[in-house]
Amino acid sequence: MPTLNLDEARAARAEVAKPEEAPAVEFGGERYMLPVELPFGVFMRMAGLKKDPAKGLDAMTDLLTVLFGERTDEFLAAGPSLADLLVLMNHLTDMYGVDEGEAEASLSS
Repeated sequence: MPTLNLDEARAARAEVAKPEEAPAVEFGGERYMLPVELPFGVFMRMAGLKKDPAKGLDAMTDLLTVLFGERTDEFLAAGPSLADLLVLMNHLTDMYGVDEGEAEASLSS
């Protein structure tokens, strides 16, 4: 049986990736580097927010953890408002050059 090795594909992308060109967020006088590739978990959590807004706080916390990793608590301690977080979410796909419509379509298929 043929095998698709996603580890090899990821390693090949990492060889040409330029971490210094990864998207960043500046907030509270700090610069937070985001992952070089937009994690798919971001789309899953964004879709979850749309489907069940009552679970919004948990989904938003999970989403921030996916984006900021070990610096999530530091980012949250800087006191982002709901408006700040909405601006961040609305600009993620632009920052990564991803078409949001295509991403949503892939979630529903």
